[in-house]
Amino acid sequence: MAPACKASVTFGLMSAVILLVYLKTLPPTIVGGDSGDIVVSAWKLSVPHPPGYPTITMIGHVFMHYLLPFGEPAWRMGVLNAIFAASSSLLLGLTAFELWDDTLSAATATILYSFSPLVWQYATTPEVFALNNLFVALLVAIYVKVLTAADKHAALRWTRLGVLCGGIALGNQHTIVILLVPIALDVLLTLRLGQSACELLLWTALILLGLSQYLLLALLSAAHGDEIYSWGDVTTAGGLLRHLLRTEYGTFDLISGVDRSLSSALTSLLLYLLTLSRESSHLAIPSLLLSCWFAGSSAAGRDRKRVIVSRRLLLLWAAYVGFFHWRSNLPLHHPLYRGVLKRFHLQPNYLVFVLIAHLLAKVCRNAMRIAGGRKEEEEKENKKAKLDMQLPLSVAVVVIVTSLQLMSGWKNRDQSDNFAIKTFAMSLLHDLPNRSVLLTKGDLTVYPIRYLQVCLFLRPDLVVMDQEVMGYDWFIRRARKRFAHVSFPPGARLRPVGPQGFCEEEAKERKGKCIRFGGVFNLREFFDENMKRRRKKRREVFIVDPKDNDNSFHGRYELLPHGYVQRVFPRDEKLSSSAEEWAEEMMKKLLAVDVITASDRFDDLETWEALVREEASEGFHRRALAMLQQAGRGAESLLVRPASETLLRLAVEAFQALLLGREGAKPVMRRRTWQACKNGGIAAEKAWRKRMPGVSARLVGSFFSCYEELGKEEDASYAPSMQYIQKLRKELGEEESAIEERRILQLCRRLHGRDEEEKCVARMREKREL
Repeated sequence: MAPACKASVTFGLMSAVILLVYLKTLPPTIVGGDSGDIVVSAWKLSVPHPPGYPTITMIGHVFMHYLLPFGEPAWRMGVLNAIFAASSSLLLGLTAFELWDDTLSAATATILYSFSPLVWQYATTPEVFALNNLFVALLVAIYVKVLTAADKHAALRWTRLGVLCGGIALGNQHTIVILLVPIALDVLLTLRLGQSACELLLWTALILLGLSQYLLLALLSAAHGDEIYSWGDVTTAGGLLRHLLRTEYGTFDLISGVDRSLSSALTSLLLYLLTLSRESSHLAIPSLLLSCWFAGSSAAGRDRKRVIVSRRLLLLWAAYVGFFHWRSNLPLHHPLYRGVLKRFHLQPNYLVFVLIAHLLAKVCRNAMRIAGGRKEEEEKENKKAKLDMQLPLSVAVVVIVTSLQLMSGWKNRDQSDNFAIKTFAMSLLHDLPNRSVLLTKGDLTVYPIRYLQVCLFLRPDLVVMDQEVMGYDWFIRRARKRFAHVSFPPGARLRPVGPQGFCEEEAKERKGKCIRFGGVFNLREFFDENMKRRRKKRREVFIVDPKDNDNSFHGRYELLPHGYVQRVFPRDEKLSSSAEEWAEEMMKKLLAVDVITASDRFDDLETWEALVREEASEGFHRRALAMLQQAGRGAESLLVRPASETLLRLAVEAFQALLLGREGAKPVMRRRTWQACKNGGIAAEKAWRKRMPGVSARLVGSFFSCYEELGKEEDASYAPSMQYIQKLRKELGEEESAIEERRILQLCRRLHGRDEEEKCVARMREKREL
């Protein structure tokens, strides 16, 4: 069998094994990020968020409904992504073998790539990135074919295939254009196609053919005109272009509303280099240095083509890394945003692993030359004998590398028991009254809930609307038709405005006077419409969190904890529960769906599952804070039978369980926040001044010590707060001293009686000082 055929069989078998590992570690249900939107859009053939992703939508729909018509939809989509990822591994191995002519190095690089943490993570995540990796692998393989083609006609055939592939790839993930543009320019210059009008017209036609899938968005939008889960209005040319260019998020930005700076670009670049080194088992930097040296050398024959390819791949990697991190504007101080940024590193990392195969090939050749004691000329004459000698060594090395990679990454990448996102979404919907309204905020809540409602048919009676999309005219038009039983105020969209008007940037230009935007409404107006309606038909309104700190409803409505969401409650009404009943009811709702257990094993702060753990802790914080707030209102409390001291005692116990742990249990909040520490200190101080049993000066000091540690960088009122805390500590110290003196006196009286009391007290004080 020819070496190329042997290599194809070898890498085919390797890809099958890689696919089995991916399937074994596949999450059984929905995960975080945009996966909920992608799965729902593919399931329903609706329009996902910008830029639309028609490629994965069409392929996913066919695969889930016709090729794998069993299992949970998110799992089916995960299987499809695993197939894409294993296919990109196959192409990596074949491309590396064709370039460097060494099976062992190509196989080792393929294993390192396939089981690197980032590639493995998105190979099992129902997102667009596994398919994007496959397109990158296809484009690089075609690019190598063009650069190493025997004649111009063969190169042209590969070029036309690459142009069509690039047009289709743009329908999946737009960042691939950063690779497409330099590749296209290089091919134009290398083959001297700039003066060939016919060839340029053919290229244009092929690109438009690939991009024609975006017409599917217009067709889907027209077919699902009232589909509440289809994003945007792309039935017009302007709407389609706006969706395609991601104007809502920023056309060439990752996120809107955040400015770029040189320091942020350098920070992003440094983060990438550190991540790349870990992803490649610390082989990336040596491989890049070797490529730099090799690209600058001169060679003849086949080595000359290898030099050319190495040089082009190195320049391609540098172009992507430089441009992407120049445009990157994600706030990297937040761990989750760092995780979001890393998924865009998959494309340049693929190029690096091709170069890693070159480094390994060099090492293997030198090792075999030393071991065999033969010169290069003898190796060429006895190539078959060399391959036979390499086979056992190759198998052993590949097995060892595979085992080491699996052992190092299995614990974090095995998602077969990952129910955290689904559990959290179910907890948001649990125990909500029938036909009530829930306003969500952010990808962590809206997409998983959408998946539960659309794909699993859970709680279809609820009206779930995301506050972000409520800020668009097209959504409110559809919502008025779809949710006829929900009242919307006059206005085209939701915008956070104050009770007297919009008082932010525009107010600065008008000397602090509030102005009223025409055609918009705020949360207070939305609550007014539905609270009036609710009194007649008993419809409840709930909210996860107000968007953009919209406080227009303050003074008229209160947000009361209801599990992990908040109930909108009019201030002029009263709760019929007693303090203990209300506290117990809130705790039952939090514990009804065990989000803490489902998310407790995820400690990587760059993942959505770790964010679920923080959101679960915040639900317990809201409960404690609500009891503290109602305890301070006295007769104005929302409870019919207010019991301030009882509520205060329960609030202190809740803060203690949240931050410090009670009765031997671990604290509920894994990563303490300065807000929780400050609120806990306020509750404990009030209880301490009331001399409540179990509340000591030491407990008060523990809360404020936590605040002192965490609030310095983030709390705007840190300085005045610390001035008060310093004064309070003097009181706490005096209290502690008085308590200690009384304890010593009682102990001495019990041990020695009144006769030896003074000597005993003196000895005890001396020991305490020591």
